[in-house]
Amino acid sequence: MTKATVTVTGVTGFIGSRVCLDFLQHGDFKVRGTVRDKSSKSKMDMLKKAFGEELFGRLDLVEADLLDEESLISACEGSTYIVHTASPVLFNSKDEDKLVKPAVSGTVAIMKAARKHGVKKVVITSSTAAIVAGHKDRTTAFTEEDWSKLEDDTGAYFKSKTLAEKAAWDFVKDLPEEEKFGLVTINPVIVLGPTLTGGYSETVDLGKQIVMGDIPMYPQTTIPVVDVRDVSNAHLQAVLRDDADGNRFILSAETVDMIKLSECLVQTYGKDYNIEPKAMSWLMCGFMALFNEEMREQFKNWKKVIAFDGSKATRMLGIQYIKHDRMMNDMVPSLIETGYIPDKRSSSKVAN
Repeated sequence: MTKATVTVTGVTGFIGSRVCLDFLQHGDFKVRGTVRDKSSKSKMDMLKKAFGEELFGRLDLVEADLLDEESLISACEGSTYIVHTASPVLFNSKDEDKLVKPAVSGTVAIMKAARKHGVKKVVITSSTAAIVAGHKDRTTAFTEEDWSKLEDDTGAYFKSKTLAEKAAWDFVKDLPEEEKFGLVTINPVIVLGPTLTGGYSETVDLGKQIVMGDIPMYPQTTIPVVDVRDVSNAHLQAVLRDDADGNRFILSAETVDMIKLSECLVQTYGKDYNIEPKAMSWLMCGFMALFNEEMREQFKNWKKVIAFDGSKATRMLGIQYIKHDRMMNDMVPSLIETGYIPDKRSSSKVAN
């Protein structure tokens, strides 16, 4: 029996590399992965180390770029499924050319590729950024029914995710009935957990800052988190399950106080790393907000809980969420192994 081909875009990314590995390990697919530059020895070596020689050898790597429509359409030729994870992630950037244009153009190109090549289903990595913006003073948990309300001051990242996802749903809606294909979007909150490649990611960098003590004090704000392994599994399950078609899925394990992401590391790594979870006072946060834009946001959200209902992914995709303490404790060794942070563990010093 011939294996179906799944093309995964952006396989050197934090989420994309994990998704690619899950499909390789599943064993029932021919897996093709897109990268911008196959000649990048450092990125290819990272993938080979992460996947192992055998699985890496099964991966068909092709070059494609989000701003080169033809390269994406060509990369997807012969695919039964497309899993589109590639998209720029720069939370605080105001440059729409770096975020909105590649996100929307890349997504539209993938949809065109699916139509041209008769693809059965497309799964897209969206975000709760396409859900949460513009809902001021929300007191109930966000669900898949919510969409971001784009306003003049909406951040470029929120615009990019919202417009890209809407473009995908509109594309399928406007197709003739005989040309329609399945579409699923995965909308994770802040993604933490172990990294495979060590490539830059703003959420991976948050893990680095926590471990290295770069955050001297934590304001009393909460963040919703989910493990990258759950996000990846959701993409796989979305392909495997026909009843997932036509659905959005929020991926959210829990909403936690920022300081707890640090506290859960103290017992295992506190002796070797500068992990000192200290709470910032409301007065200090208010004072710093006078001079710092990021602190103004923290002060505005002081003790505010923004919650997301991730139960649909449990019901329909079988996701059993990993909690924050495990995702953080598993993240640290991966940061070490990929060279993201130095190895200061006492046990490694003894071994050396």
